[in-house]
Amino acid sequence: MRRPTQRLLAELEVGERGTLAAVKDTSAPFLQYLDKVGLPLGATLNVLGRIEFDNSLEVCIDDERTVLLSAEVGRNLFTTEV
Repeated sequence: MRRPTQRLLAELEVGERGTLAAVKDTSAPFLQYLDKVGLPLGATLNVLGRIEFDNSLEVCIDDERTVLLSAEVGRNLFTTEV
């Protein structure tokens, strides 16, 4: 069985979707941040937009709520295809 290809959330284009599969940064502050914004492993993420100024991502989580995530956060989240 082939393992799904993982891509960083920051690499997804506007309109692409992915499932949160893993985190690169496993520090307590980063994991606490993910918990605070309600971003669990297995969540479906839909990239709605990208802020040109700093590459922040506007992301819809599980088709329920929209959050802005910094480019740094996007570089620390691995997704797989939905």
